[in-house]
Amino acid sequence: MAPIAKKLDLDPATVRRARSVARKVGRPIVRLAQQHTTVSVERATLRLAGLTGADPDGTPWVNRLADAARADVGLEHGLALPVWDALLRGEAEDLATLAQKASAGSVRFRVPEGRDAQRARTASRKQVGAGVRRIDARRRERERGPATPQRPCASACATSCSMHPGWMRTSGLRATT
Repeated sequence: MAPIAKKLDLDPATVRRARSVARKVGRPIVRLAQQHTTVSVERATLRLAGLTGADPDGTPWVNRLADAARADVGLEHGLALPVWDALLRGEAEDLATLAQKASAGSVRFRVPEGRDAQRARTASRKQVGAGVRRIDARRRERERGPATPQRPCASACATSCSMHPGWMRTSGLRATT
């Protein structure tokens, strides 16, 4: 951030003090956020780990799995440890199968302890980390843009814009989601 301070012609000592105060003031908020979770955060974690799709009724598998695990162990510990503990105990071979079995009521979740908790933590971090790396790679890809920007044909649907981010930037269009 030092380059921004220079661009804005701010006193470096004042910037350091402001950052120090911000850290101090923000510390309780960060601590609170680290100790609490939400269903949305837990579902996002399952999505990062690669769980996709929906049941025949159209309910996303992440919703089904999160609801089943939460019913057994609550939300206060998060859902990653109970979900990966179930995988490591052989309840299912992957998240999609676990979600299907959980929605049918044939899986029981627990909050693992000791060595089991450590194994579940390691496995969940590995799989979720792979999802974060995929997102990072896609972002870098988008930032680079296509090697030779191509203008989509006039009859192409809006999806073309996501396939040609370089064209979108040069055309002045904005992506909508």
